[in-house]
Amino acid sequence: MTRFLLIFSCFWIFSVTAVFSANAAAQTVYVSDIVYVPVRSGPGNQYRIVHQGIRTGTQMTLLEVSEDKEWTKIRTEGGLEGWMGSQHILREQPARMKLAATEAKLTASTTRIQELENELKQLRAEHSNLVRASNSLTSEKDQYAEELRKIRALSADAVNLNQRYQDLLEKHELIQTEFDAVRAENDQLKANQTINQWMFGAGLVILGMILMLILPAFARQKRHSDWVN
Repeated sequence: MTRFLLIFSCFWIFSVTAVFSANAAAQTVYVSDIVYVPVRSGPGNQYRIVHQGIRTGTQMTLLEVSEDKEWTKIRTEGGLEGWMGSQHILREQPARMKLAATEAKLTASTTRIQELENELKQLRAEHSNLVRASNSLTSEKDQYAEELRKIRALSADAVNLNQRYQDLLEKHELIQTEFDAVRAENDQLKANQTINQWMFGAGLVILGMILMLILPAFARQKRHSDWVN
């Protein structure tokens, strides 16, 4: 019976150790806030040191835990395997590393915020430039609209001026026609007056010739009468 209890106890201890070992396998652990922790070839100080010390915060893989839980077998990323005191093992990053990571994130966030602020300033400046450009384009548009209105007004005036020119041209042609008729009539009157003058002159010449013919005969007749008396 005692032998049976002894065998059962050994089996139970072995099972618990196996469970803990299985649960501890392939987990990520870190060196605690100690500058360097030596690594030994076995779970105890009597074993030789295979590494003078692993730096605080070094990431490792947990492989096995000793029966007394005082030692933990680890493997580094470089492939080194060994045992170190379990009191130096942490299940999460040390506070100093967390603080450093947090500070790095804070610095990155601050830098990103500064970049975003600079981008925001640039976008605001671009927005202001676009607003000014829009206002300038609006002003130019108003100027072009005013110029177009003036051009349309001038075009309308040009059409009116052309119509007035056509009316004046027709009146000029009419006046010119009337002037030509008056001048032709005047020329005709001048021609008639010249003819009348020529006829009057010719009449005077003819009358003079008749008088020249009659007067000598009348004078002879008068002398003859005087002789008779």
